[in-house]
Amino acid sequence: MPATRATALAAPHLDRLRADTPALRSSGHFNHGSCSLPPAPVFDAARHWLDLEARHGTLAALERLGDALIDSRQAMAALLHTQAARIAFTPSASHGWALASRALCAHGGAHIITTRHEWGGNALVMFAERDAGRLVIHRLDAASTEPADPLDRLDSAIAALPPSLRRSTAAPRWALSVQAVSAGFGGVADFTGLAERVHAAGGLLFVDASHAVGQTDVDVHAIDCDVLVFPTRKWLRGPKGVGVLYLSERALAAFDNAPLPDASNTEWRHAETAHPRTDARRFEIGEFNPGLRLAAGAAARYATELGPAAIEATVHRVAASLAEQIAARTGLQPAEVALLAGTGPMPCRDDGVAMRSASGLLTYRLPAGAAGCIAARLHARGLRVGTVEPANLRWLFTSLGAVDLLRLTPHYMTPTEQCAALVDALADALAAVLDDAVAAVVSGVPRQRSHGSGHG
Repeated sequence: MPATRATALAAPHLDRLRADTPALRSSGHFNHGSCSLPPAPVFDAARHWLDLEARHGTLAALERLGDALIDSRQAMAALLHTQAARIAFTPSASHGWALASRALCAHGGAHIITTRHEWGGNALVMFAERDAGRLVIHRLDAASTEPADPLDRLDSAIAALPPSLRRSTAAPRWALSVQAVSAGFGGVADFTGLAERVHAAGGLLFVDASHAVGQTDVDVHAIDCDVLVFPTRKWLRGPKGVGVLYLSERALAAFDNAPLPDASNTEWRHAETAHPRTDARRFEIGEFNPGLRLAAGAAARYATELGPAAIEATVHRVAASLAEQIAARTGLQPAEVALLAGTGPMPCRDDGVAMRSASGLLTYRLPAGAAGCIAARLHARGLRVGTVEPANLRWLFTSLGAVDLLRLTPHYMTPTEQCAALVDALADALAAVLDDAVAAVVSGVPRQRSHGSGHG
C-alpha cells in the first residue's frame, strides 16, 4: 500500500467510467462497501459464458474457454502483485477465511490474536474452533493500562503466548488477524512492522481485505501477509458469489492439508494415500461457476487498467468532499474526520491498530434505532446507503454501547449531483428522525433545520 497519494482520475475519464456502469443511472448508490455496481466488461464476461453454455452445453463450453479461466486467476494475482499459484477462488471471503483458519487449527493447540474490529463471521469461525478445543482466542484491544504504541502492544500480546509457539523455526501455530479496513471504521491499516514482528515470533499474518481491495492499492508482498481474503462484489466491482484467498509460500508450507479434499485439489499417490496440491488450489473444490470466475477476472483487469493508486486517490477525494458537504449542511461529522483531514500524525484505530490514511468508507454514530430509519427514508428517495448490523461487528458494538452505525461508501465514479442529492435527503431525514436535543449530541454543534423539513 503506497504511502503517498497518486493523481486522481480526471473528469473526462470518470464520465466514461460512469457511462460504463449501467446501474448508476437507476439510483444514487452509496453502498459500494456492501455490494458495488459492476461495469459493462464484468457483465460481458458473465454473458460470454452463458452464451457459450447455451449454444454448446456446459462441457463443450468449458473446452471453448481455452485459457480464459487461467487468465482470470492471473489477472487477480496481478492486482495483488503476486503469482497465480498463490490465488484460490472461494464462494466468499468468509469461506476463504474459514478455510485458512481451519488449516491453522488442523493439528490443535492453535492461538489467534485479534481485535474488536474483527468481522463477525470470522469471529464465529474462531468460536467453532475454540469450542472444538483447537484454538485459543486473544483480543488485542486498546486500553489505558496497555502500552500506547501499537507495535509495543502487539509485542506484549505475543509475549503472552506459550513459549513453544514463539519459536520462529517451528511450524506456525498462531496468527495475528487484522482488518485492512474495518467494516465499522474507514481507516486504512498501516502494516509497517506488523509482519516482521509476527514472523519473528513464529506466527502468521491474516488480513481481511474485504474493504480494501478495489479501493486501495493492496500489495501482498509489501504487507508480507500470509493469508488475505476479500470478495469481488464490494469495492472491486465484481460479481457476487466469488471470494479470493491469497496464501503466501509460508502459509502453504504450514497448511499441509486440503481443508475440503476432493479429486480436484488432491492427487492420488497410491491406492491408500493421497497428497494435496502444492499451490493455493488445494483450497478450492472442483465445482464452481465458470461465468463468475470470468467476471471476477474482468473486474480485476478493469481495476488494474485504471490503476489502484489512482482509484484510491479518487475515492479519497470523493469521500472527503461528501463528508465536508454533510458536515456543512447538518453538522454531522464521520468517525473518520481526523483521517480525512490528512494533517498531522495519523491516529490509531480504537483497537490500537495504526492507520495510514482514510478510505471511501464513512461511518456516522447515531442513537440506537436511528440509522435504519434514516436509511429507509433515503431509500425511498432513490438513494442507497448502508447500516452496520451488530451481529457483523459484535465486539466493536459491545465497546461502543447503544449506538447505530450509518455507513456511506461512495466510489470513484459516484457523480457529484448524486452526492448533492444525498446531502439534501440526509438533512431532511435527520430532521425527521432525530429531535433537536439528540441531533446536538450527535453532531456536537447546534443543528439548523433544513428548509421544508419537519419532525416525524
